[in-house]
Amino acid sequence: FRMTARLPKKGRGATLLAATDRMWINLKTYAEGGENTLHAHTNEDHVFIVLAGEALFSGPDGEIATLGRNQGILLPRGATYNFHAIEGEPLVILRMGTIIDPARRPFERIGVDGKDIPASSKANKSEPTVFYADRVYE
Repeated sequence: FRMTARLPKKGRGATLLAATDRMWINLKTYAEGGENTLHAHTNEDHVFIVLAGEALFSGPDGEIATLGRNQGILLPRGATYNFHAIEGEPLVILRMGTIIDPARRPFERIGVDGKDIPASSKANKSEPTVFYADRVYE
């Protein structure tokens, strides 16, 4: 696969780069925001690696880390977190995930109250994405 994706001037985007039935790799792009609501993935271990821009990762008790280019974080299933892009250039993140139990729902994402929070929902502060016509990450 080739790591290339359109850059958003508003919102966020995701480009699936490769996948099997238990593992996937996405190139995620954010103009602002991020995964804005505290949540946990109950059936997935996953990794974020920042390729461009900066991201502030937080947990239920406050700040965890600010990550810049070529820095990453591994989040085991059940870890509660959120993150957002730090102002400036668009944030580009390589995200890899793997399913733990194939008999369970693969993309379960819950809030601190234990209720489902779909990634592209108002509950996760999702908004329509507007991409630059001439800007890509390569």
